[in-house]
Amino acid sequence: MQSRKPLNYCTSRNLRLLVSQEYERQLLQISNEQSDHVEQNSEYLVEQQQSPDITNDTFQFPINSSYNNLSSIDIMFNTDGLPLSKSSSSQLWPILGSVIGFKEVFVIGLYHSFSSKPKDVDIYFHDFLQEAKLLVEEGLIFKSKNYTVRIKNFVADSPAKAFALCIKHHSGYSSCTKCYSEDEYLNHRIFFPDVDSVLRTDISFIEKHDDNYHRGETPLVNTLHFGPVTNVPLDYMHLVCLGVVKKLINLWFDGPLNVHIRSSVEKEISKPRPLNEYKHWKAVEYRTFLLYIGPIVLKLSLDTYQHFLTLHVAIIILCSRELTEELLLYAENLLKHFKTKEIGDNSTPELEKDTDVIMWSQHKNVPMLSSCHPPQFKKIKINGLTFTANNLKDWCCRTICDSFVLIENIAYQSKQLGIIGKQFLLKSELYEYSCKSAYFKIYKLRNLSAELKIWKVETIVNKYFLYKVENGTFAAFPQ
Repeated sequence: MQSRKPLNYCTSRNLRLLVSQEYERQLLQISNEQSDHVEQNSEYLVEQQQSPDITNDTFQFPINSSYNNLSSIDIMFNTDGLPLSKSSSSQLWPILGSVIGFKEVFVIGLYHSFSSKPKDVDIYFHDFLQEAKLLVEEGLIFKSKNYTVRIKNFVADSPAKAFALCIKHHSGYSSCTKCYSEDEYLNHRIFFPDVDSVLRTDISFIEKHDDNYHRGETPLVNTLHFGPVTNVPLDYMHLVCLGVVKKLINLWFDGPLNVHIRSSVEKEISKPRPLNEYKHWKAVEYRTFLLYIGPIVLKLSLDTYQHFLTLHVAIIILCSRELTEELLLYAENLLKHFKTKEIGDNSTPELEKDTDVIMWSQHKNVPMLSSCHPPQFKKIKINGLTFTANNLKDWCCRTICDSFVLIENIAYQSKQLGIIGKQFLLKSELYEYSCKSAYFKIYKLRNLSAELKIWKVETIVNKYFLYKVENGTFAAFPQ
């Protein structure tokens, strides 16, 4: 893929002192997956012309990646620190990119230091911004087709966001990136008590209406011409998963007696890891606990449990693929309630009320109906959702007629592909606090039939995560 002006696909050098040759080969292997223009040996990297020097460190800026069947290319980028060794301060600060609509992440640039993070934001982003500006202004031409390129989002945690946008760190006064909330200091912490503060805007950021918020001029706005407020989303992983959920569990263990978690629950939570190891959980484990496991296994006092459900329902809504203005407003009200109401206040806001199929991994000697015929398949991907027969993580689906099926085989009937499985005959609400769980297609399932049936793959509308509640009863969450 080429721009209307010549671009250097790899302008890197002097990596011999940065990383071992084995690590260089790993970097090149990653880069080579994105571009046919990158050589596959470390000697090539070492021989290239000198790249910008950042306070005696080294900067590598590789590649563009090509994507077919697009009329425009929307890119989001990210930066963060990555320690390389426990015995030294050696660290990488990569700039990563991703084309919206694709799962692949590609390396844009790599900054390395033996002592500290990048100090100068202008130098750190210089090469990336120069090429990004060229791509945005000139677009790309590939096989005589013009592509429009847009930089849509900058995704980062709070420290990296503060560095890139030249704003106050999250622990400082006037540090909220979305509003003008007047923070307060209590028990050695900064907190934001308001829930209806005036919102920041792209214009107010650019014109620096809040002098206390800014610490300098960010090169991102002037070069990329994107919204420093609207195009910089909140960091869900750190704010919710590693932040609020971890704090809640810590409160249940070590807080006042009226919100303590029962010790028996610790052993009941085997996925992701035992609850008493929560301080070592990763973000994905906190997410699994919040969205799926917590509502089932928690045995807190009623008001404490309902307080948790308020957060659970709000995040279920925000993670949904089918958002509406009504649901977004309800999620906002739930989060306000979660933040401002003390545990014990049980009042919550009211809620007003073509198939893409890929199959692979043929198998045999599995349940089969007499009316069906080979080939049989173990895995199938339907509209981006992967199902695996007889796999506890991937075998539950919901059909268009609201049947919940455990898939035991995938085969043909009258030349039409179908799933063979058993159906849950009874479903009920998992919870009714905040709103009925069925509104979000969350159920308690039981009474699995013994009879095998077949459903056309076109009737599958969703994939479900199952968690065993008791013998023969499961909690079911849409994925």
